[in-house]
Amino acid sequence: MPLILFIDMDSFYASCEKLRRSDLSGKAFVVGTHDEENKLKGVVETCSYEAKRAGIKSAMPVAMALKVKPDLVYVESDHAYYDEMSMKVMQLLRSFGRKMEIISVD
Repeated sequence: MPLILFIDMDSFYASCEKLRRSDLSGKAFVVGTHDEENKLKGVVETCSYEAKRAGIKSAMPVAMALKVKPDLVYVESDHAYYDEMSMKVMQLLRSFGRKMEIISVD
């Protein structure tokens, strides 16, 4: 009997950032599309669970997110890092010896 397992790594970019920046643990933060200087022009790619509880959502304009939660921490996205972390997760999953179909990094 075939086994089908669907894995969706919710808030993957935020989880990656927490791994490399322990100061983000427990804080409401977003990972955004623009650099710090231009963050108000960007959108939220993902956010921490603390930010979600405050009403922040993916695809929300960063300017709006900061109005919802003025003390929100902004983190510029780093797709090379997320790709690297994704490859590590995929290697771990492949170690189980099953056929895999990967649709995205998360």
